[in-house]
Amino acid sequence: MPRFSDLTLKNMPAPARGQVTHWDDGSPLGVRVSQGGTKTFIVMLGSGKRHAIGRYGEVTLSQAREAARRLKAEKTLGRQLWLGNLRPQGGNALKPMARSTGHHPCLLGAIAKAFS
Repeated sequence: MPRFSDLTLKNMPAPARGQVTHWDDGSPLGVRVSQGGTKTFIVMLGSGKRHAIGRYGEVTLSQAREAARRLKAEKTLGRQLWLGNLRPQGGNALKPMARSTGHHPCLLGAIAKAFS
């Protein structure tokens, strides 16, 4: 598929069943279109592992491209991507992570809050 534009995203047809994914030329960005017409920006991280960025309309095309590049770079550099997806699970949720990474739980909590 050619490079995405707002016009091409708006005119992407919904499939009759299931989902279909279109990939942007020149960036690691993709758009998953569901049968209901929902369009979600995604990025491929590794062998078949896809990461959702956000829905088209809530996230602009330029924001999605930048997020896809950043996530791909973080994966390439070996950064921990779980911080952006961290969900609080009570007061002690960060302690096991703090032990495994060597960082204080308060620092991990601040980082997770900044990325969420």
